[in-house]
Amino acid sequence: MKIVTWIEPPKQPRRYKWIDHLEPLQERPGVWAHMRTYKTPDSARKMAYRLRNHKDIQEGLYEFQTTQENLYARFVGEPGKPKGAAQTTPQMSKNLGILA
Repeated sequence: MKIVTWIEPPKQPRRYKWIDHLEPLQERPGVWAHMRTYKTPDSARKMAYRLRNHKDIQEGLYEFQTTQENLYARFVGEPGKPKGAAQTTPQMSKNLGILA
């Protein structure tokens, strides 16, 4: 009976590198940008959560928000800012028409 088959796994397709798409936001700090539209609101919320906790995105530099299927992001500041320091206030959300 054969237990092990030695084979190389197939190459994975290149993943979407979010950090490359976030860097241009540094040119306009504090300004929201539409990043992507998803098929469902749940998919957009899950991606916002993943980006907030992503190991390659320095904590406190970006904010992420969703409206229905849309994902928005903005650059908010300084490297080394502690996590949680850059939170969207209810007034900011109201001004943008964004509901959490």
